[in-house]
Amino acid sequence: MELDRITVRAVEILADETARVTGTGSMAYLHLTRAASVRTERALSAAKTEFDKLPGERRRIIRTSALDQATRLAQKDSPLKPIAKGKVWPLLIRR
Repeated sequence: MELDRITVRAVEILADETARVTGTGSMAYLHLTRAASVRTERALSAAKTEFDKLPGERRRIIRTSALDQATRLAQKDSPLKPIAKGKVWPLLIRR
């Protein structure tokens, strides 16, 4: 099943923030960008698995900055509000 555009945008935001914290060579970043490009549930699941392997402190930093970024985007463009309210958060549940 193909991911909807809001989920893809949330994954892109998460990938950007992951790159800032871990670098563009990390497996988590690579899997997140793959999930955003191929747009499949399977790729998203693999990205979640890799993201969950990151140390807890890094995940917390990424979660905070991704939610901040999503909130800023939601304030600029009303169709993106669901990102801040529900799409990024499920990717970051594990703390």
